[in-house]
Parts: sequence; C-alpha cells; structure tokens
Amino acid sequence: MDAAGLASGSQPPPPAPCGGGGRHRGAQASAPAPTAAQADAGASSTVAGASLVLPLRPSRTDSISPAATSFTDSLVFTAEPELQTPSPDPLEGRDWAKVQLVQIFLDRIDPVFKVLHRPSVSLHLIQGKSYLDYEPGHPTVVALDRAIFYAAACAMDESECVPVFDMGKRAAVAGLRVAIEAALARAGLLSTEDITVLQAFVLYLVATRTYDRTRQVWTLMSLAYRIAQALGLQIDPPPGPMKPFDIEMRRRLRYAIGLLDMQTFNLDSQGKLLDETGRSFTDMTFATLVARAQTVVRQINMTTQDGGAYGGLFQLHRGYVRDFRDAAIILLRHCRPDDDPFHWYVVQVTEWIIAQFHVAVERPLRRLPNYDPPRPDFSLLQVCAEILQRSQNIIGDSNVRFWNWSESVFNPWHALAVALAELCTCPDPVIVESYWDLVERAYAHSADLMERSRSEVSWGPMEKLMKKARAHRNSLLQAHGV
Repeated sequence: MDAAGLASGSQPPPPAPCGGGGRHRGAQASAPAPTAAQADAGASSTVAGASLVLPLRPSRTDSISPAATSFTDSLVFTAEPELQTPSPDPLEGRDWAKVQLVQIFLDRIDPVFKVLHRPSVSLHLIQGKSYLDYEPGHPTVVALDRAIFYAAACAMDESECVPVFDMGKRAAVAGLRVAIEAALARAGLLSTEDITVLQAFVLYLVATRTYDRTRQVWTLMSLAYRIAQALGLQIDPPPGPMKPFDIEMRRRLRYAIGLLDMQTFNLDSQGKLLDETGRSFTDMTFATLVARAQTVVRQINMTTQDGGAYGGLFQLHRGYVRDFRDAAIILLRHCRPDDDPFHWYVVQVTEWIIAQFHVAVERPLRRLPNYDPPRPDFSLLQVCAEILQRSQNIIGDSNVRFWNWSESVFNPWHALAVALAELCTCPDPVIVESYWDLVERAYAHSADLMERSRSEVSWGPMEKLMKKARAHRNSLLQAHGV
C-alpha cells in the first residue's frame, strides 16, 4: 500500500484474511562538510529546581582527563565469558575492511537508526578527513569509529563476516565488542560532557541488543538515559546560542535513546526533527516517522484521566492514532515503494505501526482501574493477524534483509499476546483454525528471537497464554468433531 492507502479512514486498512549541546562539535546544517567549532560558550537553565550548565563548545584541544579511565569506568562493562580473555582485534591490519564496514553501516544501520550525520561520517571514514573539528586520534573519535565498525558487524550475516574478518561472526563481534568497550572507557563515558561519546555508546547498545538482551544490556540502557539527562537533551530548544546542526544532533540522539525502550525512557519535549514537511522522501523521513511514533506510544500508555470519564480518554487515544496516520500520509506522499526496496520497507513498517496503535488503544499495555473500552467496530483478532503477517512478510523478503537487523526493535509481541487472548475466548472453531497456523509461526519466531538474544524478559506469561489457547482450540475441535 502506498501513502495514499493510509488515508482510507481512521480504522486500520483491511487485513489479509488470515493469512552541539553537551560537548558535541557541530557545523552549519546547510554545508555538506562541517565547519570548525566556534569558541567556548556556556548557557544555564533550571530543571526541577537545579541549575543545569550546558557547555556548548569546548576547545578542540580538550583531552580526556586521567579519571576517565578509572576503575569506575571499567565496571560499566561486565565481560561475557568469551570476552574475559584477550581477543585479537578483527580489524588489525585491515584498513580495507574498515571501509567496507563503514559502507555497511551507511547502507544498513544509518537509514533505520538515525543518530549521526551521514555526510560527516562519510568524509571522515571514507575520505579520511578529520571528524568534525576533533583532532586526529582523539579518544572520542576512536570510540565513535569503533562503535560504527561494531554496529556494522552486528548487521552482517555469517557468510559476509568470513571474507572480511577471516573468522565467523560470533568471534568477530566478540573482538569488536571488546574494542568498543575499551574505547568508551578511555573516552570517559561515565563523566562525559560530549554528546559524541553518548552517540557512540547508543550505537553500541542498539547493536548489542541484536544478539544480547540480558540484564546487563538493560542496565546500560538506563545509563544512556541518565547521561542524556545530564547533558540536558530533554531541553529543546536548548538555552543559549547553538547552531542548527548541533540542535539537530541533540534531537536525533534524544529520539534514538527513546527508541531503545519506548515503554520506559521519556526524553520527549516539544522539539522536532528537521524533516517534517514531506516535500520529498529524504534520509530523515523514516526517522521522523519513528520519532512521532514514540510520542504516540507514550501518549497512549502514559495518559491518565481522573474519575470515570474513560470514554473521553478512549476517544483521545484514537485521536492520537488519527493524527499519526495523517502525518504519515504527508511524509510518505513521495514514497516509491514499487521502485525502491527501502521505500517499501518504510511503508510496511509504518502500516505495521498504525495497526499496532489500534491494538494498543483497544488493549492498552497499562490498564487503568475499571477501564473497559467499548468493543471495536473491527475484528481485533483480524488486525492482530495482519500485524503478525506483515512482520513475517518483512522478515521473509530478501529485498529488505539488510534492515532486518532491527527486528528486535519492531517485534510484534503485543499483537501476538492480544491474538492469543482473543483466540482463548473465540467460540468458533473455524475462525480459530483460520488464524492458528499464523499465530503458531509468530509465537515460534518470537520465542526463537528471545532465546537467540538471551533475553531475560519473562516469557512465562506468553507461554501461559499459548498453553491456554492450545487447550481451548483442542476442546473446540473435540466438541465439534473437527
């Protein structure tokens, strides 16, 4: 479906039947290559009664203090068993491989997870120029470079890793993880006032989450949130003079951190990403859509209302979804899904998000006391099935495989849970059977994803739901002799 298809109405489309601020060195946004940083400047603001000082531009000769590599920094990263012994650097003597990894990052990571300025990365790592106005070999730049290499490796498959590293993906990723963790410690992660260090850390987190969702990674995500707060990313626009480039980098980073855990982290503000007009499909179009989606998620899940006027709250939530759909129509009006695989991917994910919103409104993640919304005028089971089918279509399409590393971010576990709950109460064995195979495949895939990423998020409730749904299905089949 193209962008115009999103305008068909406030209800979801018919489903298939069943089947800068801080210490970032910035540049003029209009120039292809950033200019040198201006002199130091400072600004202060008051947040929750405390004075927050934002050092806007430090000297380009700033170095990392001796305390930056203290024992405290070394405690941030708890090594995996295979990382507790020294690992060879997979990129040792392989400068040609670094160029390949940068291109993979620009092709696969950057379009989906927009936290850096693409032209600046290209100038630095492909054309060999200094990164922004940092001196060559600055610890901050080394950390960012290592984060880019590591993220690219995490987005590769086994067959791609062997020619590049002369080793399998697991060994290559382990070696690169050691390198980026050491680089972040040397850059003074815990005490940093430089958003470039935080950008490197966030890239490290999103890459690690593709295969590791243990408690350690969740804890480090909280650290990124706290560092962002300390740098004042929630203040938008920031106080004091700041170039558009710096403001944009702060906003991108804020939304990137929010995407790590949309249910918990909230750095939202009135600030917006630059690409909002939909005059053309740009490299910021998808990022803008995802940023808007984050806001809707929080509006639906966090909005409360006193008293018993839940009908008004229910209509308010539906209005949030309509507003997002209308914004998506504008942003995607120049999208060419039939000609460009990434455009197709963006449309599919956008429609997936809208359908997820409809499910979240009808079955909110955070149930309020006595909140009993009216039955929707569409089949909730059918919409959940459409979400699950669309997810499987995206995963199974070889044309968009390069962006499926982000699968863990867009996992339809909520739709799966609601689909199972609906099946548990469905009295018609024909309807249950028509959706059963799809739901079983989605359940198996999500369970496999949880196992592969070693997730410590409890899968028990979903297992209980599936067990109950299977028992209900079996009883229906026996009762009707099917």
